[in-house]
Amino acid sequence: MRDAQPFIDVRAPVEFAQGHLPNAVNLPILNDEERAQVGTVYKKEGSERATALGYQLISGSVKEDRVQKWLDHLREFPNSIIYCFRGGQRSRIAQEWIAQAGIERPRLEGGYKKARQFLLEQISEFADLRELVLVSGATGSGKTVLLHELKNSYPTLNLEQFANHRGSVFGEMETPQPSQANFENILAGQLMPFLQPNFEPRPVLVEDESRMIGKLAIPNLFFERMRSSKVIWIEAPLEERIEMIFDDYILKSKIGRSVLQPKDEVLRESALNVFEFFKRSIHSISRKLGGLAEKEITLILEECKKEFQETNSIGSNKKWIERMLIQYYDPLYNNSIARRKVEIIFRGNRAECADFLRSFYKSVSFKSV
Repeated sequence: MRDAQPFIDVRAPVEFAQGHLPNAVNLPILNDEERAQVGTVYKKEGSERATALGYQLISGSVKEDRVQKWLDHLREFPNSIIYCFRGGQRSRIAQEWIAQAGIERPRLEGGYKKARQFLLEQISEFADLRELVLVSGATGSGKTVLLHELKNSYPTLNLEQFANHRGSVFGEMETPQPSQANFENILAGQLMPFLQPNFEPRPVLVEDESRMIGKLAIPNLFFERMRSSKVIWIEAPLEERIEMIFDDYILKSKIGRSVLQPKDEVLRESALNVFEFFKRSIHSISRKLGGLAEKEITLILEECKKEFQETNSIGSNKKWIERMLIQYYDPLYNNSIARRKVEIIFRGNRAECADFLRSFYKSVSFKSV
């Protein structure tokens, strides 16, 4: 996102966390506590007294420090645009103080509120005008891998990356998901280039997802476009899928890292917490999985944890992964595909799907398929 338009968001951190523009940095004019104080005075005594309090709170060394942070950022990103919520007083004051230091920068007209509405409109416009192709296939077939392999040669969207979640019940990442608003803002920012008049007519490739990715919901119109799209289906044998999931969820997790650094006690404890997270995740789907299956898979998981503690071995995790695929994910995914009655335009392994997409859509627009 370094080449995207940079912004300075001068709202309080709590506002920034709720939603901000892509490629924005939060350098507030009022912190959360100061904003709360000004807001209280505004409600009780009106705008004039609230403004006076704001100037009182942000004066002297406090003002100097915040202006300096703006200037430091502008040295690295000189074309940054300043914004607050409505493009009003806070961004105007920041603009004036920056100008007093010899730098002229514009404010975003209408602020975050107007920009947010524009971004939501971009999602709706894309859903109306552009075509998608869904990359589908059983869990562990390498759908995300295919998107990564094609990202430099094909228009792709990685919703799981935007949502910071791998999409499954075990898909929680080490860092938290963005807010719903920020997920939508990121998606809209990624869609905007596809809406340019000179953008090629090929469809945009996206992984088949359920409506929810972790705690985040795919916007309705975009999800409806996904559900009406044609499908590329990756075929992969069970053994290959088990290895894919083992690599992603075990080897690349703190469990796998701990195997390589067995004397790191902090990492070791974190790895044990990952096993507990897996256990909670299995329990969370017990109604769909079935009580007996939950008990059996949890027992295997506990044995894997014990083996990890005693021998630093992790290969046995493939056993519970296999059971989860056979008893939960495959039936769930197959039933969903059958219910949706999707139109599959190509089936093959991951390499064959990539070749099909690269060759077939070079000269044939999606609408003529």
